[in-house]
Amino acid sequence: MKIFEELAEINRDKNSTLVVIYLPTRFDYYGNESDFWRQYLQVKLEKHNIIYLDLIAEFRKIIPNEKVETVFLEGDGHYSVFGNEFFANLLYENLLSMS
Repeated sequence: MKIFEELAEINRDKNSTLVVIYLPTRFDYYGNESDFWRQYLQVKLEKHNIIYLDLIAEFRKIIPNEKVETVFLEGDGHYSVFGNEFFANLLYENLLSMS
């Protein structure tokens, strides 16, 4: 957590706000292996007044099961062009709603 505290301090010094974002993987759509880590991170960051956005719930809600693979490059964990656009728009909407 020290790294997040240091990043938050750097941001405060620059009059900006640190936002930590969990970008989902293909496995996050189908499983819950990351649940413990994400919940742990959320609790710890909240204790330090650091904003945390987890996009998994929205990913699961918006993208139907049959379209999940279009979000990722085939045989790769990286986002496709569509995936990058999808998460960029989702992130943009989340950040706008915070202001």
